[in-house]
Amino acid sequence: MTRIGRLTRRLNTFSSYDVRTGTLNSSNFLNNMPDALGSTSVYMMEVNPNNGDIYIGTSDYKTNGDIYRFDRNGKLIEKFSSGGINPNNAVFFSIDVPSLLGISRFLSPRVT
Repeated sequence: MTRIGRLTRRLNTFSSYDVRTGTLNSSNFLNNMPDALGSTSVYMMEVNPNNGDIYIGTSDYKTNGDIYRFDRNGKLIEKFSSGGINPNNAVFFSIDVPSLLGISRFLSPRVT
């Protein structure tokens, strides 16, 4: 937290922890973190297991929250509205589109 006059401002820092070595890397791993993300309430943080993208949801508890999406290296990709107050989780799907559409048999190599 930082005091600015009579106001106290919270500063968010995003660190990483290596569970194999038990080492905390206290430097911020988000390379180009927007200033707004550093001083707002973080309500959720999820990692997409399919590609490693990091999703951070923020909220002021009154208006629609924001989602910040970073790539696995901490580079900001996009910011978008969560569509609701207090975003608290994200769901990721790994979909085999050809199988979903029932056309995988047409894409498979044929054995004669």
